Amino acid sequence: MEDVKRFCTACGANLPEDGEFCPYCGKSIESDSGQSESYQSAAAPAYAAPKSGSLKDLAVLIGLYSVMAIMVGGFLVFIGVDIDYIMEIMQETNPDVYEQFIELGISTSQFAMYYIIPGALLIASGAVAVISCYFTLGARNYKMAYMTCVISSILSFPLIITLIVGIIVSSKLKNNQSSFAS
Repeated sequence: MEDVKRFCTACGANLPEDGEFCPYCGKSIESDSGQSESYQSAAAPAYAAPKSGSLKDLAVLIGLYSVMAIMVGGFLVFIGVDIDYIMEIMQETNPDVYEQFIELGISTSQFAMYYIIPGALLIASGAVAVISCYFTLGARNYKMAYMTCVISSILSFPLIITLIVGIIVSSKLKNNQSSFAS
């Protein structure tokens, strides 16, 4: 007799021969009547193809964003904190630009805040994206993955492009909701 592989109808994972629940998503293999309904043989799958590959891709994209956001945010905060040194360099290397800056009447502390605030928001956005990446990579908790992705997108608003990309990634997470265990 030929081995028939069984697949979960909820997530598409391979099911062991014995067991009452899918080891990946936890869905019951046996129905209340005791008949096996929650799985299909390899010859006739009744579930939609699993989207785990696209979830993994999204998790990688979110992870890359989180690293980039934390690095760029840290750089901006560093510039803001060390603005006096940067102003000295500007005065020595480009006195015309420095004079125009002084004529605008912006203090160095105000100018520093133009770097520190967006930098801090990007660091926070990157940190929240790490949480979203964790839940997306494990296909664990859809609500947490989605909400942290949305929050990360909102926190990245100083850079409009990251806000737009965050909204796109959030919508892709929403489209892959069925791939999550809960």
